[in-house]
Amino acid sequence: MLLPTSESQTQFVTNQRSKFNTTVYEKSHLNSDASRLLTRVSIPKFSGDKKNYESWRAAFYACVDQSNSSPEYKLLRLRECLQGEALKVVENLGHSPAAYDAAKSSASMVVHAEHSLFA
Repeated sequence: MLLPTSESQTQFVTNQRSKFNTTVYEKSHLNSDASRLLTRVSIPKFSGDKKNYESWRAAFYACVDQSNSSPEYKLLRLRECLQGEALKVVENLGHSPAAYDAAKSSASMVVHAEHSLFA
């Protein structure tokens, strides 16, 4: 059973909802603005040196592999982040989503015969 409300009560509820919606919008807008102000994380180049692998892998995984980007884009970024022997392993895999999966799981992508790219 609904109780009758006065015009002032109705106006109060309307104002509270408006304030809440404005606050939620402002917070989400500020978060997106803050994201734009952050310095872009630079992923180091990886050449196959075992001592640099874990830090390189963590940066690549966080910045690229976990993103919502397409596998083709991720493969392009992977190639940009590799050099030397590590790049040679993936450069002939093609440009498809399957090629990105192959680059990640390829048994031939070995760092000093111990690490695959995304073990």
